[in-house]
Amino acid sequence: MTAAALVLAALLAPGPAPHDELLRLPVGDPARRDRTAHVVLDAITDTATGELLTPAELPKRLEGVRLLLVGEGHTDMDSHRVERRVLEELHRAGRRVTVALEMFPYTEQTALDDWTKGGLTEEQFLDASHWYRSWGYNWAYYRDVFLLARDAGMPLRAVNVPREVITAVRKKGYQGLTPEEAAHIPTHVDSKNAEHMRMFQASFDDASFHAGMDAAAWQAMLDAQCAWDATMGFQAIQALQGADDPKAIVVVLVGAGHVSYGLGIERQVRSQGFLGGVA
Repeated sequence: MTAAALVLAALLAPGPAPHDELLRLPVGDPARRDRTAHVVLDAITDTATGELLTPAELPKRLEGVRLLLVGEGHTDMDSHRVERRVLEELHRAGRRVTVALEMFPYTEQTALDDWTKGGLTEEQFLDASHWYRSWGYNWAYYRDVFLLARDAGMPLRAVNVPREVITAVRKKGYQGLTPEEAAHIPTHVDSKNAEHMRMFQASFDDASFHAGMDAAAWQAMLDAQCAWDATMGFQAIQALQGADDPKAIVVVLVGAGHVSYGLGIERQVRSQGFLGGVA
């Protein structure tokens, strides 16, 4: 079962390109690509129906969902307040929540486990997790989400790919990767989607940047983006492996560009054959 995609008001933070253009691209789900979803304060808009939901109603709507993608603006406090509220409501409804994080490569899992167990102070966690090397954004943006996860016993899961691997994909392509580099990304990555390319190009509004890019350069950049999306999706799915509890759900906290129009992580996990509900 696939739940209707949801627009959370606070997640619509401006990106590097003109805000209106990125929000009105005729791409993605054919049933919704030509529709406008209105953003309402303190409510959630179901983009498939236009129905408004309260946060407390969200868990019921997500009963069949195993993988929930929540796009954020990294430096937008409202985004992080929304993330915390979503996690709170799912936990309150009895869902067994795992929080998957773009903020860390999956090779840096140990510090997250120690934090969840309550074995680290905040200062120790920032040091042990290499927060400012792995991520770089101020801890204060994310602090409340991490405190909630620790206090509620929600496992944290690192799902990002090591930065140097994505750089290698962009510079050398998939075929040029060393076996060690290739081992970090799924064997199947779908990087030949015209709608994703259109959205990707629209996220760069610098005319001089566009002028200096030929088709091969754009494809190399999209290859890297898709490898990034595919790896985060794959690692999030791995967090569900062995979870026979139908109440288990993995909530992925990730930049909005990785979830917009369902062309990023969602498209990749579907192409990998994931059969659980995705929203």
